[in-house]
Amino acid sequence: MRESLSALLAATLPQAVAVIPGSARYFPPPAPSYTQQPSAVKPTELSFAGRASGPELTQPSLTSEATRLRSDLLRGYDRLAAPITTVGVQIRFFKVEGVRAAEGSMRLKIWLRLTWSDERLRWNAAEYSNLSYAVFGEHEVWVPDIQPYNTMVGISNTLDAVAMTVSPDGSVFWSRPGMLDVMCKFSGLVAFPFDTLSCVIEMGGWSLSGNVQNITLEDGGYVFSSQEESAGTSYQEYTIKSIEVSRETYFYPCCPDEPWPILKYLVNLDRAHEYYTTLVIWPSVLLTYCSMGVFFMSCEVGERLSYGITLLLAAEVTKVVMANFLPVCGELLWIDLFTVVCSAFSVLSLIESLVVLSLAYHRKKYILPRWIVLMCRLALGYDPAGRTVLADETVLTGGVDPDVEPCAGPIYRSLTRSGAGPGSSEGPGSVWLRGAGLSGAQSTVDAQVVASRLAFYESLFFRIDAEADGYLGLEDMSRFLSFILVEWESEACTRVCKLADLNQDGLIVRREFVELCATVLADEPIPYVEQAAENFLHAQELTQRRSRAHWAGAAQQVDRLARLTLPFLYTTSLLVLFQLDLSDPYLSDPGARMIVGIGVPSMSTAGIIKSLVPTFVVLLCIVGWLGIRSYARQRKLLRKQPTRDEIRLRNGARPRQLPNRLEFRRAFDSLGVRIRSSTSTSRRAAAGLRPTAVPALSEDDDEQVGAAESAEQCSVSVPCPL
Repeated sequence: MRESLSALLAATLPQAVAVIPGSARYFPPPAPSYTQQPSAVKPTELSFAGRASGPELTQPSLTSEATRLRSDLLRGYDRLAAPITTVGVQIRFFKVEGVRAAEGSMRLKIWLRLTWSDERLRWNAAEYSNLSYAVFGEHEVWVPDIQPYNTMVGISNTLDAVAMTVSPDGSVFWSRPGMLDVMCKFSGLVAFPFDTLSCVIEMGGWSLSGNVQNITLEDGGYVFSSQEESAGTSYQEYTIKSIEVSRETYFYPCCPDEPWPILKYLVNLDRAHEYYTTLVIWPSVLLTYCSMGVFFMSCEVGERLSYGITLLLAAEVTKVVMANFLPVCGELLWIDLFTVVCSAFSVLSLIESLVVLSLAYHRKKYILPRWIVLMCRLALGYDPAGRTVLADETVLTGGVDPDVEPCAGPIYRSLTRSGAGPGSSEGPGSVWLRGAGLSGAQSTVDAQVVASRLAFYESLFFRIDAEADGYLGLEDMSRFLSFILVEWESEACTRVCKLADLNQDGLIVRREFVELCATVLADEPIPYVEQAAENFLHAQELTQRRSRAHWAGAAQQVDRLARLTLPFLYTTSLLVLFQLDLSDPYLSDPGARMIVGIGVPSMSTAGIIKSLVPTFVVLLCIVGWLGIRSYARQRKLLRKQPTRDEIRLRNGARPRQLPNRLEFRRAFDSLGVRIRSSTSTSRRAAAGLRPTAVPALSEDDDEQVGAAESAEQCSVSVPCPL
């Protein structure tokens, strides 16, 4: 329609009207100037070349003819009365002004072109001096009732008020430039920032159905503006990738017999994802890999934990920046998956640092914390909350607080009142010893000795209770007694400790400890007890050092495992993420509800190969490295330090002769007999057994030992002549 109208106007007015191809704007030639020689202007220069005959018209005559034509056409014209016509629609897309994905809107610069036919606007060109067009305003004649259904503001407010052009046959051409601001139900945003956004623009009649105005597509329904230099996009985030136009017909329950034709413009927008890739994705990847640098740090580095926390906070800042570009929705976007993966591995690195540090500085034998043990005891009926001052303990101390007053005083006063010593038959120690199957030590000491011993036992309790728990376990108490009472078996020590546990709670409190020591250690000298206690403390310290070395080795194993697994798993996750295609059903199913969670994931065959091949290659490299390392250890390929004999051989000297075993045996034979007779013989005599003598070596034994030693020396140093 547009091309036919332009051709008609060009053929009719070749000199009076300038037609720009592909445009809706018509510029009449400039009027000649009459200020200087008006009589010199030829009338034929102002005439319409398309007129076959008739008098030639001047410019004032042309204006008067146009005014007369408009007056005649508008006489009795009702612009609210709609003609039955076909309306052609074409949109010329000029530029993408902006896309607000977080708000779900899009703003485009367009030219909206409408063509239709109105029989009331026909005229005979010959009656009006061959005028081939007339211009009318939108408020003078009827205009089609077409509105975008998803526009934010009506197009009457966003498009410019431009006059329309009418031809003698009643055909009308109306082109209006302006902004089209629509609300979009975006599809494809789930793949942000590697997405192709799709927005549907629906246009149709609002008051008039298809029985009055049949809406159709004019020349495909759309065209891109290309010849204007200001058209197109540059330095923008979005560009129009493609446009798909379709025509559908709706029927509504209010008027089932009236069709409502609808034009759907599917605008596909490409995003410039390089900005997000360079400034968001790669920095996040680098920060996540840097957070795994803690696996290569020593446990003694104090900044290990703060380093991981700092990188985790940096990753969270990147997530906050990205929140400004994304909508708050139920769908889980690709960038959300990416940030979750990066944050998860950063948190795993931080957790690994916590585990390694806790293992490296753990000194106890078991890794379970004490509160788990206490919870187990609580489940069994023991309340750890009341362990500081037990109910039975207040009875044992005579109602005094054991954390304020010493336990030696009440025990001393009870012993002096009863007149019995710690080892007498009337004291509690005799009861314990009888229950254990042992006999208590009978000794009579004065009051000062008793008081000093009780004070010493109480101070000994404070030294042993290094963690200030206020109690000792039965196992620790039994081990302590075994260091002092070396002649007792471990079962006897355990039975004595169980008898001393008056509360039957498996713990020895300070009062019970002092009474137990006053009973079973009454005849032991204090220096000996103190030395034995020092040995017990040294043994505990040695156990702690061994436990710490054990857990430090475990921490190193965790670091070694994390160095291999976490970077490998993170790299594999990135490969899968970058090949993952996410989609949503909004475009294929217009009535689909908003999804919650991740969209529909898919991956092409090429994507699967691209994600799995590097993973297998890295996995094979790791397995190969581990195999070579194991083989090198088995074959002892690792270089060792040379021995002294090897160094002497390299320097040309004779190797050092190994000592003769026979000489050692003869030199220390007599000494060995004395040592054995002084140790094992005394123990066997105490047990009622006869002592055994060390057999002496015979001449044959000497020869056999010498031959064996000579053969050993020959195999180690130089070849033997035998």
